[in-house]
Amino acid sequence: MGYKSVIETSEGSNGKIYRVRLKPIADKLIAQAVASELNKKLKLSTQVLQE
Repeated sequence: MGYKSVIETSEGSNGKIYRVRLKPIADKLIAQAVASELNKKLKLSTQVLQE
């Protein structure tokens, strides 16, 4: 979809877990809009985190 991302893996009780993180987005409203778009298009459960 054109977003810069990083994939992290870890071991869970049922096997590997994959977490896909997008590169930081400076504006919170834009980050929330991107999350909403991904929720709708890919049927994902997204979170917007602030570091």
